[in-house]
Amino acid sequence: MDNCSVISSFGIAARREFTQKDIRLAKAIAGHAASIIENLNLVNAVRASETRYRTLVEQASDGIFLANAERRYVDVNPSGCAMLGYSREELLSLRMDDLVFPEDILVMPFRVDDLRSGKTVVVERRLKCKDGSAVPTEISAKLLPNGYMQGIVRDISERKEAEQALAEREAYFRALIENSAEGVAILDTEGIVRYLAPSEIGLTGYTPEDVIGKSVFQFIHPQDRLRVEQIFTEGASVPGAVRSAEYRLKRKDGELRYFEIMGHNLLDDPHVAGIVVNYRDVTERKKAEQALQESQSRLQAVISTALNGIVTVDSEHRVILFNPSAERIFGITADKVLGQPLDMFIPVRYQKNHSDRVRKFGETGNSARKKGLLDSLYGRRANGEEFPL
Repeated sequence: MDNCSVISSFGIAARREFTQKDIRLAKAIAGHAASIIENLNLVNAVRASETRYRTLVEQASDGIFLANAERRYVDVNPSGCAMLGYSREELLSLRMDDLVFPEDILVMPFRVDDLRSGKTVVVERRLKCKDGSAVPTEISAKLLPNGYMQGIVRDISERKEAEQALAEREAYFRALIENSAEGVAILDTEGIVRYLAPSEIGLTGYTPEDVIGKSVFQFIHPQDRLRVEQIFTEGASVPGAVRSAEYRLKRKDGELRYFEIMGHNLLDDPHVAGIVVNYRDVTERKKAEQALQESQSRLQAVISTALNGIVTVDSEHRVILFNPSAERIFGITADKVLGQPLDMFIPVRYQKNHSDRVRKFGETGNSARKKGLLDSLYGRRANGEEFPL
């Protein structure tokens, strides 16, 4: 028969016919033999199962602890011993409480009621090593049918170190963002604000609550809005693209300010999944630029209308400015003069003396002239004609 072993055989020989009693006796003997065989198979199966279980326990990389109802350890595998630095015999003399720090028990008591209800309890807990040090662990505990508590213990030291490093890094960058003079925001592909750094309050007066969930474009000056939208749309379609722009924004208090913005498309980065925008207030710079332009315009107007010829040279004595009066005096237009050496307007016999004088002025800044110093200096027109300066 399948799955059966022959342990013995017997034969019955008789010259008379079997009676019903003989048949019943034979059936009883056969049934008893079958029961013995079944029990033997069951014992062998149990032994094989126990062997497999013991092999798994002994070779498991996680620590496996078994404690009785009194919380005393009755079994532990080699990984559990190595994790805590104890021998198996030493651990079997301890109770669960001996491996836990008292202060941790106050914060996180043993969840015995959950175990009794049939739940598998997973917790993170520090365990005390033989040398007194602590090892962070993740414990998966379960109450077995025989009343024993089984705990599968994993050393999570590396994970905790990585989490700590990540937390420190996040705190560092959070401090940078929150204390930065620049604003930081994260937008989706439609320009909806998903994140806004607290530094925004100092820049625009708006709080994150005022802005998050709204379109960033509604805060931009109407005359700048379309241009910024076009730049944003183009950058949002190119992974990794970086785009910049200047625009005007009305602060919450109504003041109009100029901002410079730079957006970085990080939609493909799963940690960001958005467009990171850095922006800063450049109003004072714009005012300074405007003031400089106005000053240059006024200066250009003075130079252009001056009756005296005005010629400006760089450090190499090349002409960089030549006003209309100079064009009239020297008989040549500015477009033919710019970039040329100044000596083209000085007679050869005066060139060295004039070059030395200009060089000393560049070195000292002293523009004082003694009376009569220029009496012997002449200029030369484009046609070669000399004239006193």
